[in-house]
Amino acid sequence: MVGHRRRPREEAHGNSLSNTAGPSTMVPDNSPLEPTPDLKSDIENILSALQQVRQKTISDGQKKCEEVLTSTTADIKALVEQAKVKIQAERDALSKQTSKLCKEYETALKDEAAKYKATYTAFCQAKDTHLQAYEEIYSKFEETKEKLLTKFDLLRKKERTAYADVESVCTQKFHEAEQAIKKMKQDEKSFHMLRKSLGTIFADSSDEETETMG
Repeated sequence: MVGHRRRPREEAHGNSLSNTAGPSTMVPDNSPLEPTPDLKSDIENILSALQQVRQKTISDGQKKCEEVLTSTTADIKALVEQAKVKIQAERDALSKQTSKLCKEYETALKDEAAKYKATYTAFCQAKDTHLQAYEEIYSKFEETKEKLLTKFDLLRKKERTAYADVESVCTQKFHEAEQAIKKMKQDEKSFHMLRKSLGTIFADSSDEETETMG
């Protein structure tokens, strides 16, 4: 700053005119108390130095801002990178876990599907066998039922015929028995009459013999 203050007055005056309008404003040309040339030169040098300090401050501030921005950008990039690494690691872990679980479930589903297929195949085979056996048994049952119904009808007809024959025979037997009883009663009556007649005859003969002997 001291070096800048010792520059020639023309250069300092040129810099003061180009960088700021302060001297012309602060020291009007028409002022009745116009400073001396040396004082004016010192003031201009001071103003120029202040302007340079201001510019340097601005430059230093910009550098600091740039440094802060650069540092902040670096920190942000680092944080973003860390976040990306962490997220990628979590994604990889989740992807591995998902892949593992998917394989486990896929294997389990395949096993269950194979078991189900085997069970279903066995069931279909057993079902067909049972259905065939059921149809055969039902067919035999229907055939046997028809035979039994036919036999039952024949047996009923045979029973009706047998009952009719027995009824006819019984009626004939009753009739014959009735006739026999009637005949027996007639024969008994005839025998009784014959016996009575014979008794009378024998009685008369005995009386005659008695009389003859007397």
